[in-house]
Amino acid sequence: MLSPMTVYSTLSTPDLKKKTYYYSPYEKEFRKLIDSNAKKKHLISHNKDIKSSLTIRPLKVREVVLMYKDTVVKGWLGFFTLKGPKTLIETVYDVGLGSKNPQGFGMFEVLKK
Repeated sequence: MLSPMTVYSTLSTPDLKKKTYYYSPYEKEFRKLIDSNAKKKHLISHNKDIKSSLTIRPLKVREVVLMYKDTVVKGWLGFFTLKGPKTLIETVYDVGLGSKNPQGFGMFEVLKK
């Protein structure tokens, strides 16, 4: 990762306040959200649904916590394995992996084995 990758859900607390939950790459929801986010980006950029999935696996990662415009954002830097259709990997390479890409999150480079 060249910039932290983040995925999150916004939840409501019992007192109806909003709370952001950032997922760890070791949670199954992280993988599901990365995949669904990538498919949505592919649909928007190619005007075409894709059925195949993108799988992501952390290799050597570390959590980073930073402030972006007075908001705490948790993300992950390090090395991940991505598998999936070439067109889906190209899509996330072009626009970013995960959430908050317009803010600079989710940029990565491809390393060969």
